[in-house]
Amino acid sequence: MALLNRLGKDYLAISDYKKAEKIYKDVAENYPFEGFFHLSRLSAIQGNWDEMRFYANKVCAIDSGKTCLRELGHYYYYTRKWGEAKMNLSKYRENLQMNLYVQSHYEYAYVLYQLNEKNEAIKLFNELVEAGKECLRLGRICVDRGKSGVKYLMAGSYACLGEKKKTYDLLHEMENEVFFGEYVGHIQFDPHFESLWEDQEFKDILKRQEEKYTKIRKELDQLRQEGML
Repeated sequence: MALLNRLGKDYLAISDYKKAEKIYKDVAENYPFEGFFHLSRLSAIQGNWDEMRFYANKVCAIDSGKTCLRELGHYYYYTRKWGEAKMNLSKYRENLQMNLYVQSHYEYAYVLYQLNEKNEAIKLFNELVEAGKECLRLGRICVDRGKSGVKYLMAGSYACLGEKKKTYDLLHEMENEVFFGEYVGHIQFDPHFESLWEDQEFKDILKRQEEKYTKIRKELDQLRQEGML
């Protein structure tokens, strides 16, 4: 299973969602909970909300614990059902380890902001940003995808705080380092970045990344055809 999950993650890294989906469906045949969780996340990256809910329900049917609460919370977050999102995410946040608790500020703070609990939301966004800075300073792997994952969460937080320059500074840093392929899809559906969606600078970032990963996928397909992979 670990090898398949690694392979699925590698396909996500180059925006090859069809191959990632096939891998995770293979995982689900033998390890349903793990496979359905990844399929739920893959659906979110592509903005397929009906599929996301379908797989989230599959997760919850196996285990109604924290993973279920997180996936339902994320589903309601993406579909902008703020009350339901708050209910599930607040339950998910109960008794989390500190690093996961701070990471969970990301969606939860946005939900609070939409429910006019703005002071608490801003406090949580600032806490997440400061934790991200400390993580980068210490060189720790604090979230999935390491430094790139931290910068993504910080960029989204800055966008919500109205710090557009800081948001773009981080996105450009990601471009210069590693802007993983799944972020190219995710960022187009993540409500944190809605204020940027019509910006030419934002569109140019996506265009560059989409072109980069299209080229990589073509090169890999060519190597397969030549029997090199």
